Amino acid sequence: MLMTDVLDKARKAPWIDEKGRPLEVNFRPGLAEAEVNTIEGDLGVRLPHDYRELLVRCSGIDGSPIDIDFSGEPFSLEMAEILPHPFPFASDGCGNFWCVDILPTQELQSTVYFVSHDPPTILFQCRGMHTFIEELIKLGQPSTKSLIEEVQDDSLFNVWQDNPGVLSIDQALRGDADLAEFARSLGSPFALIDLRDPLVGMGFSWGRFGSNTTLCRHGDVRVFAYAAPEKKPGIFNRLFGR
Repeated sequence: MLMTDVLDKARKAPWIDEKGRPLEVNFRPGLAEAEVNTIEGDLGVRLPHDYRELLVRCSGIDGSPIDIDFSGEPFSLEMAEILPHPFPFASDGCGNFWCVDILPTQELQSTVYFVSHDPPTILFQCRGMHTFIEELIKLGQPSTKSLIEEVQDDSLFNVWQDNPGVLSIDQALRGDADLAEFARSLGSPFALIDLRDPLVGMGFSWGRFGSNTTLCRHGDVRVFAYAAPEKKPGIFNRLFGR
C-alpha cells in the first residue's frame, strides 16, 4: 500500500477508545524537505525511503492510543551497543518506545522495534511504516486486534519468559557465514539471536542479567548477542593479586 493511501485510510478511520467513545485524532502536516535533511544531518545517517516519504506527508498524530511524533523530537533512546542509530517515533507513555533501526546504508523500508524497559526486551514490530500505520488504525478500533498491542504485551512469543529462538555459540558456529563470524568474535557465555528475517514479536531480553548485561551486535547486520556481565574480583583478591 502506498503511503498516501494508508494515511488517507487513517484519516477516514473511526477512531474509538476502549470504552467505545470517539477519539479526536489530528494529523500534523508534513515537514519541508529541508527540515528532513536537518534531521538526517543530526543523525549522521539517511532515514529509510519510506520514513522520509511519511515525514513530508505527516509529522505526527495527536490523540491516537499511543503518543506519535514522527519527527522524533520529544523522544530519546540510547542503546548504542545494539541500536547505534535508533529513531524513536512513538511511546506508550510508560517509558517504552517504538523506534526505527537506521543503518548507514539507506534502506527502502523501515525496520521497527518495540523497546521495553519492563521487562527489558527488544521486539520486532514490523517492516515498513505503512504496516505500522495499518496496525495503529486497528489499535484505534477495539473490535479488532492490533499487532502493536500484541507486541507491546509480549503475548506472541513471551520473549522475557521463554527466550525463543536464542542460539548458543556452538549452534551459531554451525550457522551461516554471518552467524559463524559473529560467534567466533564472542566468548562462550554469549547467547545469540538472529533478527534478519524475524516473525512479528520475536526479539531478545536486552536486560536478561540486569542493567549491566553485556550487549553486542554484528556490525550493521541484525544479529545480536547478550551475556552476563563479567564478574570483577572481590576486594580480598584484588589486594592479594588473586
